Amino acid sequence: MIVNADEQPTNPIPAPRRSLIEELSEAVQRIPAWPFAILSLIGVFVLYQLVGGAVALLVLGTEVADSNATALRLVTMMGQLIFLLVPTLVLAKLRFPHVRNFFRVGRFNIKEQLLALLAVFSLQQILQGYMTLQESVPIPIPEFLRDLIDQLKVMVEEMYRSLIMAHSVPEFLFVVLVIAVTPAVCEELLFRGLIQRTLEETDGIVEPTVQERKRRGIIAAVVAGIVFGLYHLNPFALVPLATLGVFFGFLVYRSRNILTAMTAHFVNNFAATLALYLNLDDNFVAVAPTDHPTPLMLMGNFALAVVVFVIATYYFVRSTRSEQPHSAQAVS
Repeated sequence: MIVNADEQPTNPIPAPRRSLIEELSEAVQRIPAWPFAILSLIGVFVLYQLVGGAVALLVLGTEVADSNATALRLVTMMGQLIFLLVPTLVLAKLRFPHVRNFFRVGRFNIKEQLLALLAVFSLQQILQGYMTLQESVPIPIPEFLRDLIDQLKVMVEEMYRSLIMAHSVPEFLFVVLVIAVTPAVCEELLFRGLIQRTLEETDGIVEPTVQERKRRGIIAAVVAGIVFGLYHLNPFALVPLATLGVFFGFLVYRSRNILTAMTAHFVNNFAATLALYLNLDDNFVAVAPTDHPTPLMLMGNFALAVVVFVIATYYFVRSTRSEQPHSAQAVS
């Protein structure tokens, strides 16, 4: 008996089962841009500030001194790597499979980088002038609250000094690794990478106009920069940190290259570390080369810094004016 091939029973080929990672990635990609950015910030904040802070408290205790400075630096660096960098990379990979394109890791452009560094250095001077003014202007607050603020300020300054004060070249190099290299990579990938890039997405817009992409790019840079300042939990340096964060975002927005912001971030932190290692007052680096600058000297230096900042930023914009922002969805 001959059986017609058409009449033979056929067994449908079952569709391959998707892995849990693939299903999770699909679910993450369905979340709109702003909710995803907010949830990511909350998650990383809990991991880095709360979990990481609890680990630091267990390891170091409540007292920060020179005796446990090395342990403080190790805990700080490992906290950034484990609780900041790893979640950032995981979230980016879940939402955007092409992570390198998503983070905008481009070629090192020397001209753009030099202009960016000149602008950042002059911005440092402007912000240090602001800090000098902030400390010199009395704010009317209750006495008990003033005492609390003064104690908090002293505690923050002591922790900061213990973290970055070095007494030898090897120790200085380790401090640079902790204070300049690690934050430049981890924080930039989170704020100028994951958060800013996500906020540039054009949800529901198939072909956004150039004006719409520019608007979203600027908003993303400003929001990510302000959050960057808030994330440091240092109310005394909130304005300078947020300003630097916004400018780092602007550098990435214009250059389409996160390496520009990473290098600027590194140089900014390295300058502060080097100044302390050389026992230079902040005013020497960022205001005037004297312990007691006159008001005229302060105003002249501030005006010069503003002029240099404007010129450097202008030429940086000109050197990047041919670049147009691209939607993050194009590389997802």
